[in-house]
Amino acid sequence: MQNRRDFLKGTAWMGAAAALSGCVTKLGGTGTMSGFAVKPIATLRTAHIGVGMRGPAAVHRMSAIPGTRVTAICDLWQDRVDAQLKWLKDNGKPEAKGYVAQFGLAERIECRAGDYHADEYEAEAYDVVTIFGALHQESPEQIVDILKRANRALKPGGRLLVLDMMTDATHTAPKFSALFAVNMALTTANGWVFSDEELKGWMKEAGFTPEATQIAPPPMPHWLVTARKD
Repeated sequence: MQNRRDFLKGTAWMGAAAALSGCVTKLGGTGTMSGFAVKPIATLRTAHIGVGMRGPAAVHRMSAIPGTRVTAICDLWQDRVDAQLKWLKDNGKPEAKGYVAQFGLAERIECRAGDYHADEYEAEAYDVVTIFGALHQESPEQIVDILKRANRALKPGGRLLVLDMMTDATHTAPKFSALFAVNMALTTANGWVFSDEELKGWMKEAGFTPEATQIAPPPMPHWLVTARKD
């Protein structure tokens, strides 16, 4: 039996042909896939949290966009913040504020390198586990495995929060998420977009009691599903 990812790959050419022939209606009249639009902002202010491996490049890219200003840089290490503040000054950019350990962050945050496909965490050591914008690139089997290890890491009564692209049970709404599923199926090995009910089923399989589904306010396309470890 053909699964949904293979079906999407096999039929993607039809969507491309429809778009080229003018059969696809622009959403919201904006010409963008999401259909979202906001009023122009005279100056877009950005704050960058974490300027380790990829963070500096993000600071540099955002600083190069007309009408955009970097106003704050935050990291656990002073030298990383200082390096980006110096870069802004050396390149004639407006001054930004730096936030580091003196604000108490070093005592509250611990950064670890790891692989969530394989790592085991301390048993019953955490009150909350968050998985944001990651599971849509995993297979159902991988998702269940990741959730089981999250369950083992949580204290009894702990909460799991999953924020991701999701659809309803038909896999056709919201439209943005349904279209995003086609993109994931065509460009990744396991990527797709699951429904919130499918996610709740995997949560149960991993030992959780699923709770409510909450839809993020526009323009965010994500849904949030929470679950409890009994």
